[in-house]
Amino acid sequence: KQQENKLRQVDFSKQKNINKNFYKFLGKNSVLELECGNPVKKETTLMLCELKDLSEDKGALTLKENYQLLSSYLKIVAPFVVKHNGFVDKYLGEGLLAVFPSGKDAIECAHAILKAVKAKNKTLKIKIDTTIAIHSSAVTFGLVGEEKMPSIVSNELDLLSQMQDKNVLLGTKILISKDVLNTIKQNFAFDYRFVCMIDKNYFYESLACYQKRKRDKLKKMKNKVESGVQMFYSNKFEQAKDYFSSVLRYVPDDNVSFVYFNQATEKLKDIA
Repeated sequence: KQQENKLRQVDFSKQKNINKNFYKFLGKNSVLELECGNPVKKETTLMLCELKDLSEDKGALTLKENYQLLSSYLKIVAPFVVKHNGFVDKYLGEGLLAVFPSGKDAIECAHAILKAVKAKNKTLKIKIDTTIAIHSSAVTFGLVGEEKMPSIVSNELDLLSQMQDKNVLLGTKILISKDVLNTIKQNFAFDYRFVCMIDKNYFYESLACYQKRKRDKLKKMKNKVESGVQMFYSNKFEQAKDYFSSVLRYVPDDNVSFVYFNQATEKLKDIA
């Protein structure tokens, strides 16, 4: 009864913006059923979106300009999360963490966000960009904070953060874990390629961010890129270098191949 009384004291007006499908997804009717100390574990897909501003001198932005930039970005991203059956779990310093019932919803949302950001840049004085990491896992949800807001209470942000680091290193926009691809039905097709590993887990880049001409070239080079990545992670740096050199002759501006070619070259120097 004490537990029930605490829950009934929750200010539900602060929870009115929570996607109604959230409780249905967890198999609950309302927050009252998501009791403290009784978290729910569900297979779900997480999406971490982060803002990247494209200003040449990032230090020149005022606090107000930084706030306006982040506000413009979140106004783009958050509605697309809801539109694709997801909900925002939390807002972060430079973006947000969203939860989706399926990998397909998350990927379609990510593609829509990229297109919207590109369109928004036509009206922004300071151009913005975004990087997105998508991963499927068994996640624990519970009530957190004095307001008893439903949120992820298990730590899945570490892997998503590492994926974002790879996005920055490789110059990719959307990284998707193999766990996500394993949840997708065969009738949902999109172009992607294997580009990196984290702790023996495979991660793929969506090619949706590229213009059609470049995307078609990258699709032709997909096998060589993936073979090069496999060689690199198998410490076969000479073979990896050859694969990426071949790709760069055909697609000189493929940043993934450029990064791996340079890294393989440095590894060979260290061995010599």
